[in-house]
Amino acid sequence: MFNSLYSFGEMADTHTGSNFEKRDALLNMEHEVRKWWDESNVFNAEAQDQAPKEGEKFFGTFPFPYMNGHLHLGHAFSLSKLEFAAAYHRMKGANVLLPFAFHCTGMPIKASADKLKTEIENFGYPPVFPSRETVNEPKTKEEKLKGKKSKVASKTGREVYQWEIMRSYGLSDAEIAEFQEPVHWLHFFPPFAVEDLKAFGLGADWRRSFITTEENPFFDKFVRWQMRKLKSLEKIVEDERYTIYSPLDGQPCADHDRASGEGVKTQEYTLIKLEVVPPFPFKFARLEGKKVYLAAATLRPETVYGLTNAWVKPDGKYGAFEINESDVFILTERAARNLAFQKMSPVPGEVTCLVNELTGQDLTGLRLQSPFSVNKDIYCLPMLSVRTDKGTGIVPSDSPDDFMALQDSKAKAAKKNLNNKLVENKQAVIYSEPEEKVMSRSGDECVVALTKQWYLKYGESDWLKAAKDCLKNMNLYPDKTRGGFERTLDWLEGWACSRSFGLGTHMPWAEEFLVDSLSDSTIYMAYYTVCHLLQNGDIFGKATSSSLIKPEQLTDDVWEYIFRSGSEPELSDDIAALSLVKKMRREFQYWYPVDLRVSGKDLIQNHLTFCIYNHTAIFPKEHWPRGFRCNGHIMLNSKKMSKSTGNFKTLKEAIEEFSADATRFSLADAGDGMDDANFAFDTANAAILRLAKERVWMEEALAASQWSSFRVGPPLTFADRVFANEINFAVITTEKNYSGYMFREALKTGFYDLQAARNEYRDSCGGSSGMNRDLLWRFMDVQTRLITPICPHYAEYVWRKVLKKQGFVIKAGWPEAENPDLTLQEANKYLHDSITDFRKHLNQASKKGKPTTGLIFVKEEYDGWKKECLNILKDKFDSQNRKFAPDQEILEALQQSAVRPEGNIQKLCMPFLKLKKNDVMTLGIQALDLRLPFSEIQVLQENLELIKRQIGLQRVEILSATDVDAAIEYASFLKKDPPSPGYPTSIFTIS
Repeated sequence: MFNSLYSFGEMADTHTGSNFEKRDALLNMEHEVRKWWDESNVFNAEAQDQAPKEGEKFFGTFPFPYMNGHLHLGHAFSLSKLEFAAAYHRMKGANVLLPFAFHCTGMPIKASADKLKTEIENFGYPPVFPSRETVNEPKTKEEKLKGKKSKVASKTGREVYQWEIMRSYGLSDAEIAEFQEPVHWLHFFPPFAVEDLKAFGLGADWRRSFITTEENPFFDKFVRWQMRKLKSLEKIVEDERYTIYSPLDGQPCADHDRASGEGVKTQEYTLIKLEVVPPFPFKFARLEGKKVYLAAATLRPETVYGLTNAWVKPDGKYGAFEINESDVFILTERAARNLAFQKMSPVPGEVTCLVNELTGQDLTGLRLQSPFSVNKDIYCLPMLSVRTDKGTGIVPSDSPDDFMALQDSKAKAAKKNLNNKLVENKQAVIYSEPEEKVMSRSGDECVVALTKQWYLKYGESDWLKAAKDCLKNMNLYPDKTRGGFERTLDWLEGWACSRSFGLGTHMPWAEEFLVDSLSDSTIYMAYYTVCHLLQNGDIFGKATSSSLIKPEQLTDDVWEYIFRSGSEPELSDDIAALSLVKKMRREFQYWYPVDLRVSGKDLIQNHLTFCIYNHTAIFPKEHWPRGFRCNGHIMLNSKKMSKSTGNFKTLKEAIEEFSADATRFSLADAGDGMDDANFAFDTANAAILRLAKERVWMEEALAASQWSSFRVGPPLTFADRVFANEINFAVITTEKNYSGYMFREALKTGFYDLQAARNEYRDSCGGSSGMNRDLLWRFMDVQTRLITPICPHYAEYVWRKVLKKQGFVIKAGWPEAENPDLTLQEANKYLHDSITDFRKHLNQASKKGKPTTGLIFVKEEYDGWKKECLNILKDKFDSQNRKFAPDQEILEALQQSAVRPEGNIQKLCMPFLKLKKNDVMTLGIQALDLRLPFSEIQVLQENLELIKRQIGLQRVEILSATDVDAAIEYASFLKKDPPSPGYPTSIFTIS
């Protein structure tokens, strides 16, 4: 679609020379593989004629990123979870649709464009900004090489201007000047994002890409239908409500419109009007003839009866602000500003200060009268802990006894009535402010305003019930995200869905408003299913001349027919358009519902919950979303990723520095849970080496001279059987991890553990020549498939160029595997644990001389008092509740048994009993078996040559502890260190 924007010549230096070569080889390999994919359109998804059965299709989506800059590793981390999931399902044979679009709705782009205009007005063109107070010079070689990228962020002393941010992207002043027009942003950044994501290896169907806003006429029609539909269902109403508001922008400031304070809600207070009793002090002279009140903010108006005084901060700054013709409130300027936007000022939105520069000391001692208070007169007193950034800076006291008396249920029920009575009697007012400080992207501090506009009725009882029903039946990953959704559904109420500033789709019935950015992004997943048929691959939807249907033909009847199985629309005079609409309907019905939506956890409280609400309102139950996966944020090298500190990396920079697959490898390794994950540069660099080393090993192993040296024939040796078993384990466990979307674990079981098994196999075989050829070929095939979802370029190259296989590995299917043999795995662990123990004892024996012979005594079955202990433990174990009887009961049973140990029963038995009880909790009831599920002597005997090599002795014998002659000769040793099942005893002799 676009010319390549990538150049592999200039890259950050975080590698050795050798690693540079390996990284560059990976980049070249990736470039070649993407050509193969593009030539065959491997990621284009086509709906089939038959409705898919469970598992036959996978439709996954990711919240489209905002196009006011380049994509970064934060985007890539969340997106990688979807990409890995989609690639896994593709490997499993599913028909996979992974579309990707770009969000341009809202105010950030418009606000940034306006900033550029203002900076030219204030500082000329090109702008010359004030000098900074300090500059943090880069000190390390790496920092110097990255200086161009982090220059803006590394300087402090004043604000960073928008022009400087644009310069940090490598743009010239002439290019930056074009960004004064908001539409230019829409055409500039999406093509870069597409190239970055293609370089990342994203398996997207790019025919289905689009941008939002009315700049795309097809998407604009879709959103207009969505909003009209919601209004017709009475889910959108016009109302006057409290909302967080940007005075500078002149509109509500939703989460995506905020520079800081995302998720902050409104906090309601009751302002008790404590009337100042004349005569007024000198500073209040201007207030003569007016009703003057200290506006004391409280969350508990029911305690007004116990009011004893009002508290102020002694050095706090206050003012006297006109509320209406007669009333004046004394409070902080911040609170007065909020009140002004809640229609409590002579001119709405404007503060009228009659007396400023008041301090808490000026207010201390004022005589006040309180409504309903048992005390006729109360006084204003100082308290250092009063906060002026919360409420009004004036706090009413209350009597603890009175408050406790009001806690009974009757008093609680009357609380709301009392609050209403205070307001009706004009003895109090309702006041709201942001819970915490909120800054808009335009740079001003937000207030809470009482605004009349259009609201989505989130929280309405029937709608809430449907949303909870949807959530109940969804798959959530990890499952603990369910609590976040439940809490959001409990508190979320009406959402202001209209804006007057920014970019977007105009509200169909109120064209002066725009649909906000969190309301045009709730069901657009449905648009993915059909947009390729409308836009013909043009993300801007401008190729209308080649489209079989025009935007103006997309009436509500058409959308109803496509998405809600409505009646056939009136397009009979346009056969081509009607045929296309029928195909769109089939596409939607094939792909919907969304199987998985992946997002950062911060979107639980808005976008993802809105998605649930809107789907339950517009679509039938069978089209409600099936699953969400949420993750934490990404750190870079264990530090928060931040432009301001310079600890930041765009996706393009990461790919150029590490390659796409090494970046993906490190993203998979970063973590899967809700906690913040860590992208480690060391992991990415190590991945470059690992992938390069593995490819070279396969190439060398498959070379004719080496390949002919491998052992042929069926895999019959113990090492063969173990390696084949480990491959089966890898296939089964890795499939389980991928299907549960636990990609770090999938990387461990499908790559790290599998490589460790191959290395162990090589050692067990005494080197490469002893390995079985067929097993190695299976290993190469399986490992290549298992790593494909995470490192697809590497896997594809190996599949075609190294293994010489046909087709694409991304669609090669999941490898088959037999059920793993747990007993064989246990036997192998026993073998290697024993070798480690033998080596330890040999080193101890070597201190007295050079051992020449090793004797390994094995006792394969418990007998005597230990056997009795195990039988008693079995009898005293409750398998259903996984609990043993009390120790005293077990001891009494042992004392009454036929076989009793010599000496002190408690001293000998209790440690053994405790050991075996712990083993049961860890290993299961089989820990009480009298012998292991395999022959220890057979395992050791079959691997005798390996034991000799590993411990460095030529003479080693495996003996049974029941061999009387051998046992008698070494009786003193065996008494001191007796063998038991699972724990052979090694004795080393010195000639």
